[in-house]
Amino acid sequence: MDAPLDIPGVLRRLVENRESLEGQQRLAAARAIGDSLQGGAECDETALAALRVLADDPKWEVRRAVADAMVHVSDQDFAALAARLSQDVNFFVKRTAERSLDRRRKISREIGRKQRAARQCGNRFDRMRRQYGENAANDAVRLALEQTELLLGTIAHDIRSILTPLKASAASLNPTVTEGDRAEVVQRKAKAVLDSVDFMERCVTDIESYSSPLPPERHPEDVADVLAAAQDMAVRNLQEVGCDTSAITFSTEAPDGVRVGMARHLVTLALANLLRNAYESFMTGPSQSRAGQIAVSVESEPAEVRITIRDTGMGMQAEDLAELRLFVPARRNKAKARSTGFGLPIDNRYITAHGGTLTINSAEGQGTAVIVTLPRQPNGYDEVQG
Repeated sequence: MDAPLDIPGVLRRLVENRESLEGQQRLAAARAIGDSLQGGAECDETALAALRVLADDPKWEVRRAVADAMVHVSDQDFAALAARLSQDVNFFVKRTAERSLDRRRKISREIGRKQRAARQCGNRFDRMRRQYGENAANDAVRLALEQTELLLGTIAHDIRSILTPLKASAASLNPTVTEGDRAEVVQRKAKAVLDSVDFMERCVTDIESYSSPLPPERHPEDVADVLAAAQDMAVRNLQEVGCDTSAITFSTEAPDGVRVGMARHLVTLALANLLRNAYESFMTGPSQSRAGQIAVSVESEPAEVRITIRDTGMGMQAEDLAELRLFVPARRNKAKARSTGFGLPIDNRYITAHGGTLTINSAEGQGTAVIVTLPRQPNGYDEVQG
């Protein structure tokens, strides 16, 4: 099997002299970027710059590959590429660009439909709360969540039973195809299938995490120790996918001896994901990050403990923040290669299972503050077990 395409190296050669690469090499680069994006990878500045260069390629096959890949880029960059390629002189390039435009419109309509449905659910909950009271409204929400979790668990189980043999079949394709005119094409497509299966597998895993019954056991745990474990997990997970966090300063301010009754692994997982989100807010590419600070503070009150994770990262737009605050599994974050859309909903589920709350405040360009409150005595339990 051929070695993976060195996209940064190809880009450097394209920028210096596009003609230094043969037409087939440029076509392979455009297709590799498209396959990577389709498999859930982030469209970083390197890939985007390559698409811009290749969109003006003299070979129509290369331009058509860019037209097919552009559906996965940001709105602003998509508009620029679509304006160029939808007017291409070649019929096949123009038709592919028009198909990408149609796909993009369908995606936008689906996102809008989900956002409207989420707002309608919130409005109905508010009306129910006003008409029947807080307790009745909360009972209705809990019942709906239980039904949702049951349905999601069944779906996840069925999908995994399909994915397991599919992944084995996809993994066996590449070694068996080593010769012939179509070998490179088959290998590339097999890798794209395997990447997509891997992404689906992550989605199923997150669905299972979101829908699995939560253990009732609670034990007194030192909050500072849990935070240290969560920090170590977040950094280790980022390093495993090649992210460099060395430019980001991390600090913790936590009083000694602050203990809270909790299911330790659930709270650790939630805090680790929140910390990972904070680190990822500084990422400028798949492995690069700009300098910044993450500060964690712990405030201990008689009834609760408050954990604040504050970063100086990119922050969020108001509409994105409003959607995140619903904590409903929704569209995946395209800025993150491994996003499934379940991260924050799972975090919120784990925290609220302890009777706590998860609050997010953010402003674009100013950073984000996430506040986790945990009661000293978890709701629903007469005493902490230990």
